[in-house]
Amino acid sequence: MVGPEYQPMSIKETTTKYLKRRKQMEQPKIRSKILKITDKITSWHFKIFTYVANRSKKSIWFTFLLFFLAIYEIFEHFIIPAILIWWGLK
Repeated sequence: MVGPEYQPMSIKETTTKYLKRRKQMEQPKIRSKILKITDKITSWHFKIFTYVANRSKKSIWFTFLLFFLAIYEIFEHFIIPAILIWWGLK
């Protein structure tokens, strides 16, 4: 005989608990994938900027390219998020 502390769960409750447990198990996998992607992007940016910076010492065109790459990065990482935050609060 089953005691009073036992209460059968519905299928919805069981499924919800299963999905929460599965999500917790998958979270480290997603984090590691995101870290791998950001590492690739960071290394790519570093290689591009290093190459253009070294070439800009000898060529005025690479100096202009470096300038515009830097302006673009500032725009991409500061101005666009600021506009999106402002738009979201509006």
